[in-house]
Amino acid sequence: MFKDEYRYLPESGNRYKVIQYGKVLDSNDNEIPLVIIDGKPHVRLNWIYGEKDYCAAFVVIVGFKMVELPLFLLKEVEPLYRDGDVNNLSPQNLFYRFRFG
Repeated sequence: MFKDEYRYLPESGNRYKVIQYGKVLDSNDNEIPLVIIDGKPHVRLNWIYGEKDYCAAFVVIVGFKMVELPLFLLKEVEPLYRDGDVNNLSPQNLFYRFRFG
């Protein structure tokens, strides 16, 4: 049996981690439920911009260090999906662009 690959979210004090399938776990390994907002999955975290619903794809992108930017620039990251499926949160399916060029 293979152990899930995971990454702790930066700036979270190891309170949250993301596994390779795009699921977000708390420090007790409990899965944080997804909520759909504007047709895209989100997770409620107390993280870099306070307690709020974060786009799950954004969380995976940052967690797997697919983008390494100063915190103030992370607000400009817009997740994109290679296969067009917003529910496929695998790191291999995600990439990003900046909202305002």
